[in-house]
Amino acid sequence: MTKQVSTFIVKGWPAVISTNCVSLEELRLSRAVRCRLTGCIADACFGYLTKRITRMKSFRGVIAAPITPMTAAGDVDESAFARVLEFNLQSGIHGFWLAGGSGESIMLDDEENRRLATVAAQVVGDRGISIMHVGSPTTHRSAAMAEHAASVGVDAICCVPPFFYQRSGQAIVAHYRVVAAAADLPLFAYNLPNMTGVEITPDLMRMIADRVPQLRGLKHSAPRFATMMEF
Repeated sequence: MTKQVSTFIVKGWPAVISTNCVSLEELRLSRAVRCRLTGCIADACFGYLTKRITRMKSFRGVIAAPITPMTAAGDVDESAFARVLEFNLQSGIHGFWLAGGSGESIMLDDEENRRLATVAAQVVGDRGISIMHVGSPTTHRSAAMAEHAASVGVDAICCVPPFFYQRSGQAIVAHYRVVAAAADLPLFAYNLPNMTGVEITPDLMRMIADRVPQLRGLKHSAPRFATMMEF
């Protein structure tokens, strides 16, 4: 089975790698883990990053990507979501990559994503890191969700490039500039080309880094892992 590998890059070196494992104990042995928590599979990322974020928090340790629980009626189950976060925190998780691929944010409307950010900020607070995904096809929607995420107290935002319609590198950079400015929080670009159809190449990443002062790194979830050292 081919494993999906996710990597954070900060200032040019790989910091966090995620792949398939079964326990936090295995993390200590393999430096990579996929944890089975509360009945779901959460991507967990291990590594050490040098950048600091708001409230003196550090991007360090195990960052889980939780699911978004739904009710039988098809609504976001905020109570269950809070319990997922709490269980992870009690189990030693250091933070969360919220509403990313595992959280299926693209399948939710903007208000549902805002509620996830609010609940996460309330539950996690100063006990961990909260990184909220705000990606969408349009800059306006992403910027509005970024502004809201900052207003409720998350620590950082992450964002896939705008997708569906093909855009130039300059347009993608402009998108990130607007979204980052709306939150004025640390920003992680999110490279998920198999899902978005848009790849953040090393050259494009350098363009973003040159123009977006809030940028702190990249979550590299692309199949071409060999290019990692080029970032």
